[in-house]
Formats: sequence, C-alpha cells, structure tokens
Amino acid sequence: MVKELNARNPGVVNTCHSTGIAAPMYPLTTAPGQQFPVQQWFQAPSSFTPEVETLHLQDSYRFKCPGPGVFQCTLTGLVFVMLQEAKLRYNIIQWDESILQSVGKIPAGPLYNISCSNEAVHQLHLPHCEITDVLSTESLLSVIHISNDDGLNILEPLKITDSHVIVKISSLSAFGLVWDYIMRFTDMKIPVASQVLLYLGPLKPKAQNQKLYVFLLPRNIPKREVSKDQKDCKCVRSTSNCKLIKDQIYTLACPAASHDYKIQPERAEFDLNFGEQYHPTFEIRLPINTEVVGIIIKDEADSQVWKYDADLTEYSQDDVTSSVTVPSQSTNLPGHLLNILEDLREDEFGKLRWLLKNGSQDTHFRIKESATRLEVVDQMLKYYSSEEAPEVMKKMLRSIGRNDLVKQL
Repeated sequence: MVKELNARNPGVVNTCHSTGIAAPMYPLTTAPGQQFPVQQWFQAPSSFTPEVETLHLQDSYRFKCPGPGVFQCTLTGLVFVMLQEAKLRYNIIQWDESILQSVGKIPAGPLYNISCSNEAVHQLHLPHCEITDVLSTESLLSVIHISNDDGLNILEPLKITDSHVIVKISSLSAFGLVWDYIMRFTDMKIPVASQVLLYLGPLKPKAQNQKLYVFLLPRNIPKREVSKDQKDCKCVRSTSNCKLIKDQIYTLACPAASHDYKIQPERAEFDLNFGEQYHPTFEIRLPINTEVVGIIIKDEADSQVWKYDADLTEYSQDDVTSSVTVPSQSTNLPGHLLNILEDLREDEFGKLRWLLKNGSQDTHFRIKESATRLEVVDQMLKYYSSEEAPEVMKKMLRSIGRNDLVKQL
C-alpha cells in the first residue's frame, strides 16, 4: 500500500550557512510543549565524523548526538535535526526497484536504513544530485519511507535546497530520494550533478604497469561507499565535480599518453546506480613509472565535460580517518550470539525477549514480542556496535539468572 503524506509545516524559518546546505528550514517549535531557544536554529549544523564499523564488507555509521540541535555527517552529507540526546545508527541498503515501479518512481539517491531512540529525530536532510535549473519543478523529487508496519510512504518535502531535500519525520527505518521517472527522464534531458573519482591500483612489477580506475557517479553517492570496495587502491586527489546525462555515452581520453597506455572500454554509458557496490566506468592501464596523467571525458557530441591533470602521487585519505574495522574474530559474533540464545530454554528466551521489548535495561532498544532468536541477533547487531552487543547480552543473561552463559561472551 502506498500513502502520500503532506509534511508541510508553516512554522518554519529560512537560514543560510556555509556547509553546503542552501537555505534549510528549521522549525521554531519542534514538538508540542517542546521549544528550543531561537538562536539554536540560526546557526550552521555541527559537523560530525561518525565511527564506521565494517562487517562483512558492509559499512555501518554511528554517532551519539550530545543533545538537541542540527548535526551533519561529513561522510554521507546527511543532516539530522535532533530533539534530544540519542544514538544514531545508519547504513546504506539495496533498493528494491520493483516496489517503486508501481508508483512511477526510480531511485535518486542511496537508501539509508536509520535507527535511533523514538522521536529523537525531528527532520532529515537527504543530499540530492539535482542541478539548480530543475529544482523548481514541482513533484520532481520526493522521499520514500519504507517500514515493516506501514509499507511504502511518499513524503512531500518541506523544502528542497541547492544540496538537500528536507523532510519532517515521526518514525525511523529506511529513507531514500526518488525521482518521478517520466517527468525527469522522459520529458527532459538535463544532466545531474555528478562526480569523477580516481583510484590507483597497486603496482604490478612483472607486467610493468598499474591501473587507474575512473568512476562516473552521481554527486550524492558518498565517497566512502566507493572506497570500501577499493581496499587495495589509493584514492587520487582531484576536482571531481561535473554534469552528466543519464544513459548518454561518454568517452575517455589521455591526450598526452604514450602508446603504452590502454583505455577500457572505449566508451561507456552513464548509469544512475544507487546501491551497495560501485564499479569503475573506465580503466586506464599506465606505465609503472607514471606520475601525472591528463584525463579528458567527452559526451556524445564530442564536448568536453571534465578535464583534469591527475597527480598520481597525491592521495586522499580523509574518507577513512574515522574508520573502525571490526576485528576478524568479530565476524563470528552473529553466530556466537545465536549459539548463546539457542542454549536458553523457551521460558528463559521468553523472559529475555520480554526484557528487550520493554527496555528494562534502560536502553532505547526494542524488539517484537514474537521475535525469533535469529531476529533478536539481527536487530541487536543493527542497533548496537560489535563491542556493545555482547555487553547488552551479558546484562540480559544476568537478569534471567544465566551467569554460566555470561562467561562465554
């Protein structure tokens, strides 16, 4: 079932700041009986770099908001308007495009699965990749909210700025931007704001070459999500902004290159892929001693859309400085927690599940009363970090008198 919700709120003010969000709207009154000092809503968002937990090649971001305010993630560009102190956890999940087809929508950005304590997040700002020329087109961009309880909801934006789509939210799960397909890609052939990312592969002394991978991507795909799949490569620093048209063919050239250079493929189509994994558009095979390479990308009309002289000795590391990779022994954590729960009698598991559901351990974590052991483990690892989950489990086991199992964690 699809519901179309009107999220407009007349009690808003406009403000501008220098963090890439143009004229966002922040409500003066955030909830009945809850009002923040006016000066809080006229300051730029506080930027934060979340902890990044990598498990089974999937990244999960987490951040503890210290209190009410506006907070922008430096890795994803997401902005959270918070009502209170809370723990945020979010990660990118795969779109099921078949769900969108029935309502004439296609993805316009990554799909974020977000969890937090109830009613702590008041507004969500999702980065978009539209250019200024089309932002005034009504109903072009909207936000999809997908939940187990309500299914698919289409949220009407409060406002669309030069960089973000702003929505008011009341519950959390999966949120993502969508386009009206016919309006955006049938009625108009206008480019989207895009980026070019360069990754230099490892040296291959025997072959006397190395590869430079060129990614053509929409602007609102986080660089971190690309880097995590290029572990053996180095991200080459460059100016990445450009404008590309969906389904148009592009070619890449290295004008000053010697005959030792090889570019594959000769031409490639620009595709708007918003998923969990990203693959290079072009591959340049370079002589092993190459330090600088000039790159030109052209469209079907042979017009230049991006040009850069890349210094292959300059690397960008700012997208991984806060990363926390889960130690190898943690890859067995789901199975270990499941084994613990399977050692419980049904009445003991029922008590533990009741404690989780009713929050007697003074956490905001909740679970369905009918949840299976697998669902309990899955939800715990989505909400808690790999360090927190065993500690929470220990508390629960002590509460039901199974100290013998505590020793196994």
